[in-house]
Amino acid sequence: MCGVPMVGVPQWSDQMMNAKLAEEIGVGVRCRFSEEKGVVVGSELMRCLKLVMIDDATRIEKRCKAEFWKNKVREAMESGGSSEINLKAFVKTIANMKKSE
Repeated sequence: MCGVPMVGVPQWSDQMMNAKLAEEIGVGVRCRFSEEKGVVVGSELMRCLKLVMIDDATRIEKRCKAEFWKNKVREAMESGGSSEINLKAFVKTIANMKKSE
């Protein structure tokens, strides 16, 4: 995460969930597909881009939340951060499972 708001245009697989979660936690907006055409139409993409780039209230809110999560990710990735701690715990669990076989 780079600390900038996202416009999600999910196509397949986990992209649908990623776009939904980004919208729910407030770091982005998700484009809606045209029920008639089955694709994201240009006007919908423009609506979303305007929300994160032009509309002051939405832009500021999304940027602040994106910055917050960027900092949380950095903290987690630092030496001794939660990512390192959890990875070590995972490896230890796997190693213990191998020993008990």
